[in-house]
Amino acid sequence: MASRDTAETWTVGDADPDCEKTLRPETLSGSLEAEPVVLGPGLQPGREIGRGGMGVVLLARQGRIGREVAVKRIRDDVDAGAARQLLREARVTGFIEHPNVVPVHDVVPDAAGRPQIVLKRIEGRSWQDILDDPTTLPDDARDDPHAWHIGVLVAVCNALELAHQRGIVHRDLKPDNVMIGAFGEVYLMDWGIAVSLKPDPDGLLPTLEGQRGMVGTPLYMAPEMFQRDASRIGTHTDIYLLAGMLYRVLAGRPPREPGPLKAIHEAALAGPSLDPSWPEELLELLGRSFDRDPAQRPDAAGFRSALKHHLARRDGVRLLERVEARTAELFELLDAAGESEDPELHHRAHDLFGACRFGIQDVLERWPEDRRALALRDRVFERMLRHEIAQQDARAASLLLSQLPSPDPDLAAEVEELARRAERARARLARLDEQLSVATGFRARIAILIALGLVWIGLPVGLSVLGVPHGYGRALGLNLVTFGVACTAGLLFFGAMRRSRVNRGFLVLTLMLGALGMLELAVCWLLGLTPSQERVMRGVLATTLLWTAATLLDRRLLPTAAYYSVATLLAATLPAWAQPIMTSATVVLVVNGVLAWALLRRRGRRHVPVL
Repeated sequence: MASRDTAETWTVGDADPDCEKTLRPETLSGSLEAEPVVLGPGLQPGREIGRGGMGVVLLARQGRIGREVAVKRIRDDVDAGAARQLLREARVTGFIEHPNVVPVHDVVPDAAGRPQIVLKRIEGRSWQDILDDPTTLPDDARDDPHAWHIGVLVAVCNALELAHQRGIVHRDLKPDNVMIGAFGEVYLMDWGIAVSLKPDPDGLLPTLEGQRGMVGTPLYMAPEMFQRDASRIGTHTDIYLLAGMLYRVLAGRPPREPGPLKAIHEAALAGPSLDPSWPEELLELLGRSFDRDPAQRPDAAGFRSALKHHLARRDGVRLLERVEARTAELFELLDAAGESEDPELHHRAHDLFGACRFGIQDVLERWPEDRRALALRDRVFERMLRHEIAQQDARAASLLLSQLPSPDPDLAAEVEELARRAERARARLARLDEQLSVATGFRARIAILIALGLVWIGLPVGLSVLGVPHGYGRALGLNLVTFGVACTAGLLFFGAMRRSRVNRGFLVLTLMLGALGMLELAVCWLLGLTPSQERVMRGVLATTLLWTAATLLDRRLLPTAAYYSVATLLAATLPAWAQPIMTSATVVLVVNGVLAWALLRRRGRRHVPVL
């Protein structure tokens, strides 16, 4: 176990020493090698493993147990006060008894009756050595040295919390007094100048009573430690020293520069300078812990809690750093997508934006007030918002705008204008949808078709029953009635018929059937065709109009057009059966139309299938 005893630990009176050097009580010079080594019964002396201003640490073996221990003893060339100090250190260390404090096995006298402390042997290095030489970091600490050092400080807080609960103040906290074991164990060492804040009737523990002068390490000492009166020393003093160790981890140096004591005292009163780039929560902790007013400093448990919060916060910071990397990738992709028509780039940008958004959301769920995450969220959403505006996606832009707490007014105006344009486009699409919808005015269309079907089927049957012979007059009357029914229905259902392309086309073809039917009659009469032949020509006219309707308006009328073609050929082949054949074609037309428009409407089909 390496021990530095009072290395850089000092006691001075009125002198103003050069604090760049190690300050310690005056001792007589001497050579340890010339001293007889007598450890006590059951202890076999070994090699020296540490040396300090007043003592030395030897490796020894307990013969009865068969284990190696460390024995801390005073040198022969120091005064009796050193023996008392060593004995008090043993009592303080044994009184605390904590996993982060080196266990005291025993106190045995040497041949001269001076105390020797038998301690657990620690194989490791001082924390100061590791801070000075990062290459000596344990293997498991090299991925994240900062977190490892903060973890060491957390362990020191654990030991200190118990000490404070028992009224013990260490007064000399610094990295040089922390040992790191071979397996990562952390030990707070050198309780030689520790004092008890509570009265000790047995006189076993050192107390503040009778303490004179300044004691501690100048580069770390709290302001109250520079005063002659030790009554202001308390657990808050150790908190200041903890902050000094945290400062050493962050800055790579102690809180103050070496120099004359007066300059160091002035620096302690002014307080150390803090780097604003350090983590926010650690800056806040240092600010409170370095406060000249001891009442403003946290206790050891609060200090440890702040360190643990910082470690947990670092997980969020690392997540945020990964999100920032993805954000940079997103911005590059958005730039490329803005200059390209490739839809794949836009899909990838949306996927990457989703990953960034959920990553930021994860951080904000843990730390809702994290300014870095909030700023990143605003930048990502604003950049994506500009992309959606460029893509004319009003819905996505409005959604992104609603998630920005303080959007840019110009951006908000752009989104509002885009939303208005989108609303106008939606209105146009709605009108177009209504125009192309088979559901628009379908009842009026079916009513007209049934009315015409009754005319085309019922009127010829009625005239035959009345004995009206077939001829041009009868055909002319049928055409006039058809045209009149079409005109009347068009007027009655004008509002519904004009709302849909199918309805308008249906009405126009119906009127054309009546008008062209009269032209067909005139042509057939002039050509001298018989009434049977005229019926065939009327079938040709109806077939032509049906094929036009099926092709341009609704392909569901194709069965009727096909049937009409076959019926017309049959009527031309079998003139005697022309009337019933064409009547059957009319029945097929009415049934086909009703089924196409009424039943399909019930299935939820809205748009007109056209060729």
